[in-house]
Amino acid sequence: MADIAITAANLLGSVNARYSQQKAGVAITAGQLVYFDTASGTVKLAKANGAAPINTVFGMAAENAGVGQQILIIVYDTALAIGGTIAAGALVWLSVLNAGGLNATPADDVAGGTMTRILIGIGLGSNTIIFSPLVGGIVP
Repeated sequence: MADIAITAANLLGSVNARYSQQKAGVAITAGQLVYFDTASGTVKLAKANGAAPINTVFGMAAENAGVGQQILIIVYDTALAIGGTIAAGALVWLSVLNAGGLNATPADDVAGGTMTRILIGIGLGSNTIIFSPLVGGIVP
């Protein structure tokens, strides 16, 4: 299944959102998922079928940034408007298709290589999700 199409201009954190200020290690667009690269001290685009630490999620970019620029990252939100369509109750996963992408299909069909299922959130309807990344896709 194709990734969820995100309109960066429509991404909006709720009043309950938690943020972290970071430095971008690559060009990042609002709405893309990022991991924290401890070697460079920067955030970069996450992908489910990449080798560690690429297959981890630190949060979602709240704004656009170029390499070396400061960027605000959403690390948790109870009602995050993602700027893309997601059905109520649908699970949202880290993409195996595109770095930084979100997908409503779990990454079970990856042939070979490293693959980590990371549950990003649960759809609340329209374009809003509960954003709380979970490694392994297991909800406590």
